[in-house]
Amino acid sequence: MKIPIQPMKLTLMITLAIATFINNYAPVRTQPVRQISGNPPPPPTTGTPQTPQRRGGTRPGDSKCPVSQIDPIAFMPKSGQFVLESPTFWFYIPFAPKDVDSISFVILNAEGEYIQPPKKIPLSGTPGFISLGLPSTSPPLEIGKRYRWSFSIYCDRQNQEDRISRDGIFQKIAPNFTTGTPGERITRYVENGSWYDALNLLGELRRRESTNTALKADWDKLFASLDKLDPTFKFSAIADRPIASCCSLEQ
Repeated sequence: MKIPIQPMKLTLMITLAIATFINNYAPVRTQPVRQISGNPPPPPTTGTPQTPQRRGGTRPGDSKCPVSQIDPIAFMPKSGQFVLESPTFWFYIPFAPKDVDSISFVILNAEGEYIQPPKKIPLSGTPGFISLGLPSTSPPLEIGKRYRWSFSIYCDRQNQEDRISRDGIFQKIAPNFTTGTPGERITRYVENGSWYDALNLLGELRRRESTNTALKADWDKLFASLDKLDPTFKFSAIADRPIASCCSLEQ
């Protein structure tokens, strides 16, 4: 069932929200990647919008990972908050499926217990955007709890250390609004500095209505706003890349 959208109203609302968002928040540089290990991480910094993750991690000297002008991007900051009931994690993969072995995604709680156990998945439909939602069998994420996530692209089937990784921590919080159309909710997310919640919902709408030009225009505006948050990279240059049908964490 398609979600009804009022194109002109939605576009105007998101445009105004993005303008407010850009004016209120300064760019934050991405911190180095930290491996999942040791004690639970500190609580996420609240109220601080952070940029998508483009760099980090190390590769062995004989790495088989492809060389690309654009690094893999995780559209979740190193430390952030989600308000969506079941968040989806979005990534940009610059590699063709034939050039890497697989990807893996993991979520742990603060006690180090798996919410999403490691699972290797083959890529398809890239270069482009992919999204990973938690399986229906996963334990529900609890409000106020801290979680750690890790995403890896494995380049060599014979060498598990030959990979590109992104990771971070997040906290699920209760939204201060629970009603409204998808367009109104996207606007509120942007106004509150939660570009990743806005991208999450907007990406799902675009997946359902791939030919909706108004949604594509709003997607482009959101990526243009990321240009202002991190002037070292032009996120708007990849906004036209396809949303791949890959990948599923369902067993």
